[in-house]
Amino acid sequence: MVTRHAIRMVQLGSAVLLMGAACDGFRLPGPPAQANSTVVAPPPPAPKANRAPKRTAKVDPALDAERFGAIRRGLRRLVSAEETYYAENGVYTEDLSRMGFTPERETEIRFLW
Repeated sequence: MVTRHAIRMVQLGSAVLLMGAACDGFRLPGPPAQANSTVVAPPPPAPKANRAPKRTAKVDPALDAERFGAIRRGLRRLVSAEETYYAENGVYTEDLSRMGFTPERETEIRFLW
């Protein structure tokens, strides 16, 4: 019989993997530079001529919070569907239709590994 601790560990592992997949732009810092090594910074890139300056989009904090809330809800639903599928079949799957999961509106889901 599977213990509650083992089930919680599988749930935690699933959540970590799914959150890691959603945050593919996150990188850990590299090793610290040694005091004896000489580091030469690359020269700054030359400005490009004949280009209009980029306009930065103004972000509405309320809209941004709503979008992140939708992402969180979708990830929680995906984790739950994946855990249910794993409990029934003993393996994980990338096939959303097999899990019975349909993403919300404009949501795109990619499994990175």
